[in-house]
Amino acid sequence: MNRRRSIFLEEALSLIKEKRPGLVIYQAGMDPHRDDPLSCSKMSGEFLARRDELVMESLALELGIPFFFVLAGGYQEPMEEKLVPLHVRTFEIASRINHRLLKEAARDQ
Repeated sequence: MNRRRSIFLEEALSLIKEKRPGLVIYQAGMDPHRDDPLSCSKMSGEFLARRDELVMESLALELGIPFFFVLAGGYQEPMEEKLVPLHVRTFEIASRINHRLLKEAARDQ
């Protein structure tokens, strides 16, 4: 993960840890993807997946703060080949984290 972007994420998560909100809304935007014609960031799909993992794992597993995510952005064409797989990966990451939470809850009972 790019160091500058990583620092920004770490600072945002630190602020969330400090303030302890009751709910976090995470906008899992794909606008910064390198195939997006409007993007200035040119991030890879792998970077965006790692971003999603970091945010969701931190909120759910480390901090225990409820969250939901919304899909956003992405103007890549053709959508079925370039954009949809990025959004699907976000759902896959969320599903894996949810399964981990369920396992931990079952183990704790």
